[in-house]
Amino acid sequence: LVTRLSVSAGGFDLDAAAHICLPAADTAAIRALLEELSDHSLLVRDSGADAPVWRMLDFIRDFAARRLEPERRAELEQRRAQYYLARLQAAAGDSSSRQPEAFFRLHAGNLDAAVNWAIASRQSGLGFELADLLDPYWTRFGYLREWLDQVKRLLALPDDSPPALRADRLANAADLAWQQHDFDTALDFASQAAGLGRSANLSGSLAGYINRLGRIHMEQGRYAEARQALDECLALAQANPSSFNPGIPLAQLGELAWLNGRLDEAAGILTDALNRLPDSEPIFRAIATADLAEIALARNDFTDARRWLAQAPPLNLLPVRRKVVHLTAAAGWLAELPGGREDQRRAAARLIGAVEGLTERSGVMLGGFYRNLLAGRLNVLRRGLSAGILEAELAAGRRLDQDSALAEAAEGLKSLKVGS
Repeated sequence: LVTRLSVSAGGFDLDAAAHICLPAADTAAIRALLEELSDHSLLVRDSGADAPVWRMLDFIRDFAARRLEPERRAELEQRRAQYYLARLQAAAGDSSSRQPEAFFRLHAGNLDAAVNWAIASRQSGLGFELADLLDPYWTRFGYLREWLDQVKRLLALPDDSPPALRADRLANAADLAWQQHDFDTALDFASQAAGLGRSANLSGSLAGYINRLGRIHMEQGRYAEARQALDECLALAQANPSSFNPGIPLAQLGELAWLNGRLDEAAGILTDALNRLPDSEPIFRAIATADLAEIALARNDFTDARRWLAQAPPLNLLPVRRKVVHLTAAAGWLAELPGGREDQRRAAARLIGAVEGLTERSGVMLGGFYRNLLAGRLNVLRRGLSAGILEAELAAGRRLDQDSALAEAAEGLKSLKVGS
């Protein structure tokens, strides 16, 4: 059992150990073995978990791995990939938001290793099945750098998927790339997706691929090209709204108007977008609410800014970029709110620190427009906080995880009154 467990990468639970290492054995017997190995310090048991969780120290894993025959290792690697595919499929059908999160955080190392095995063994079908199910987790928890590298290697393998599925995978890879400002990769993948959409007559999906091109150009600061792509997307959506909601390109067009300083036009377009977007489109609703809050801040309308921030959809399940943008707006509200209370300014500094920490750890890049917003808000805070306090709060914010940062933002918006 020790030699077989050496394929593990990070933590594992009883079910994983049983199915991967000794699938024919009795589960109770395997648990007894795991407990015995823990007693002899060959495994480390996490006593804080709801259910038993084990892991191997690196030097023990290396020792055991040297005693595992290559043929047996390949068998275990294959079994692990199939096992985690089944676990992901089960998690995808779970309506609970916490169970899939706990599953991912425990098994992230093994999930990563499973994809790497599929790529190394050139099993593109298995790799794509894993990748399709993992993409929401990697983007939500901020593993963009690692995930883009894997997806690029996966997309380079032979792929006999239908054009619609291939195009969707290319589009998802483009999202990973543009959020890290790898624009060459993003445009390559997004253009391939749009090309497949046109050549295969994927009328229901083409608007989404064109919208993505507009997003990339917007991030590049190529606003004329962004407008051209988004106008085309809007026309496609208006011609077939049941396939692609027009509120999606409208949210992007509203942001484009805001970036160009046309505040009244932007507010009108974004409000129209929100009226069209259902709850099932939380990413684009989050774009619209954050942008409307920023427009209100630019007008010194702090009541309206807080109202829009409060209308943001639940952010904990969204990609890390949406959280970062929301935190940027919330930090602006706290930093610039009239009244000048120190606790308000400290909270703003922690949120700016959280933005810095989350972007650094995830690989998400913010464009120059957002960087200027953050720099301006830091300048406001420098006038109201001592250098020592400001640096201490920024450092504390950098250590916050996503959920803690969102909770601090929500608390700040709830507890402080405009004009207090």
